[in-house]
This record gives sequence, structure tokens and C-alpha cells, in this order.
Amino acid sequence: MRELTIRGLWLPSPEYNADIVKQATVKRCMYCRPTNVVFYWDKNQPKLKLCGRRNICPFCYARESEELYRRVCRAIKRFKQLGISAKATYRCETYKLTAREFSEQDWDFNQISDHAEELHHLLRNERQAFLQLKPEIKQHTFGSFWRVVVNPIDTGWEIQIRQFFITRPKAKRPSKRAKKSAAIFLQSASLSDSKAVKELLGYFVSYPVGLLLSYAEFAAVVLLARAQLKLFFGTGCLYAKTRKRKPPPPNTLPFIP
Repeated sequence: MRELTIRGLWLPSPEYNADIVKQATVKRCMYCRPTNVVFYWDKNQPKLKLCGRRNICPFCYARESEELYRRVCRAIKRFKQLGISAKATYRCETYKLTAREFSEQDWDFNQISDHAEELHHLLRNERQAFLQLKPEIKQHTFGSFWRVVVNPIDTGWEIQIRQFFITRPKAKRPSKRAKKSAAIFLQSASLSDSKAVKELLGYFVSYPVGLLLSYAEFAAVVLLARAQLKLFFGTGCLYAKTRKRKPPPPNTLPFIP
């Protein structure tokens, strides 16, 4: 985050915001903390100010993964209560996008924007392919997760289309045809073996460490390409339940003495 900000590659705050707002946003991202750790120097344990940037912050990404874990645990418990036999399947399709003429010293923002536009177009195509597959997923699964993860590597970017299904033991696995250059990882486990199912879920929610370890230019391309693009969906029993919101307070006139 510090390198992206200093070099002007990416900001977590819109350009039209005031400088003081940008500085506060960057500071919140740099010092975002995990919620499952108690710090010995915080005697009063003040309320944590979370950055909410799940596309790059590993702690906010972990908080989202925790919510997905709870959904799967609820599904396992419910299927056991109902006595329904089912299995969980993790499928990952992986292929690469190579950076063109990359040089850490020579790349400017125009080249970053050019690659981000290409990656954005690719991600939109993957999203559209999933939306076309969605009716089949609802028909053949009890519930599912779908996600596109982009992991920066030394030569460019690794695109991972991850799927997590809960189906009947011999049901069809709905998935689009993979590219010729793609590598497929496929593994299943009975829902009665909760440990094996959670291990598969661990593959699905693993954090793309290239965002922290690879070139800052490549991370900036990912963050720009993902902007305003939803790349995660849940269906069926793994869909997020809507929460009832409190009604807004009534509009009252201010007191005028």
C-alpha cells in the first residue's frame, strides 16, 4: 500500500477527494488489523477501524472468508439433520496473462492502464460466462460459490476461476469448457467428512499472495481492472441471507425557539 501510494500507481480513495481524506484512507488501509488478534499494548482495546478493501487487504479478505466458512458450516449441519447425502467439490481453472515488455524502471501509468483495460475485458468475459451458466448451477447444485481471483506472478498475472459446489453424490458438475491452455484442479469430498470439506473451502478462499509479494505495477493493474466489477457470487444454500435493516428515523423538523 505504501509503495502504490508513494509511486502514484493506485489510491484507495477517488481522485476528487481532498488530500486530507486521501491521507486518512491510506493510513486506515496501511494499519488495518486482524479482528482475531489481541494486541498487548492496547489496554482498553479501542474499536478497530477496518479499511474494507477486500481486494488487497489480507485481513479484510480473511473476514469475508470467515463469513463463507459460516455459510458452509450451516449447510453441513442442516444436511446432516435432514439426512441428505451430498458432496462438496472444488474446481479451479487456471491460466496466465503475460505482461508485454515489462521493465520495472520503464513502465509508466499509461502502460499500467493499458494492461488494466485488457485484464478488465478478460474478467468481464469470465463474469458473463458465469451468468450464462447460472441457471444450470441452480438446477444441478444445492448451493455454490464462484469467484475469479487474479494473482500477480513474475511474468504477468495468473487468473483463477474458482468454484465450490454442494451437489448430490452423482450429480452433474456445471462448469464452462476450459481454455486449451488452462490447468484444471478438481477434488471432491463427502459432506459427512466435515474436515475434508473445510479443506476444500480453504483452497477456495486462499489469498492471492502475489498482491503483496510481486511487482507493485502488477498489483496496480489488478486493482484497476477489478474496480466496479463484481467477481464473486453465491447461490442456493450458500447464498448470503438478507439481513433486516432498521427503519430510518422519521424526518422531523429542527427545533426553532
